[in-house]
Amino acid sequence: MNVNVLHFAPILSRFAAFFIASPFFSRLGIPIWLRAVLAISLTIFLAPLIKVETPSSSNVWVYLLLEATLGYLLGLIFSLLWEAASLAGQLVGTVAGFSITELLAPTSATHPLWGKTFVLLLSVLFFSLDLHHAMIKILHESFLLLPHASDIFNQETLFYVLKATSRLFYYAFYYSAFPLFILLFLIAILALTARILPELPIFWMGFPIQLFLGLTTVMIAVTFFPDLLQKNFLELTVFIQKIMVELGLSL
Repeated sequence: MNVNVLHFAPILSRFAAFFIASPFFSRLGIPIWLRAVLAISLTIFLAPLIKVETPSSSNVWVYLLLEATLGYLLGLIFSLLWEAASLAGQLVGTVAGFSITELLAPTSATHPLWGKTFVLLLSVLFFSLDLHHAMIKILHESFLLLPHASDIFNQETLFYVLKATSRLFYYAFYYSAFPLFILLFLIAILALTARILPELPIFWMGFPIQLFLGLTTVMIAVTFFPDLLQKNFLELTVFIQKIMVELGLSL
């Protein structure tokens, strides 16, 4: 294994693992070969700008495995944005009555309609706000903060990873807060009406109102998505920088 390969291999390992777990490429059914091409292309373009420690031939596979683990960890943290959007969509879809589509088409139950809708909306905003370039820049800067992966599973790293993961539910709540609040208020009114006037067909009257109000509130909530996405992306970036700094201090 020559020097050039030993220089490119760690960079490629981190990039390739990142693209496996990265938010956009792992969720939208992009084929493996395309992810591999992107990882190789990014490695070729950025390798001259990156200084990495050349591993010895005796521990090269352990070195590459640690690099791949770190890259996968970075992609996993960013994927929390998409997982939060998917969870928010599922919550809104269930409360608004859109989950009836899962009964009519059981094969789609593993991919709820509004979960996929929220993910697609977030993907469009992600590229519209130019956050994909910021994500690649952070991946490049990870080599500046941490030239080589070592002692990944220490206490400080696990603390920041768990803290970032816990933000999943926080982000999901913020994406779905406005529709959920209005829809739950509507459900409370319908329940009270059914209690006072039991002879009224509340289900048949309330179901179309739920659907209409669900669509309306989602369209209003989407206007807040750009600010929320930028804020959440910045917060996860800070988590990643803290992880890189902690790992760098442990070298």
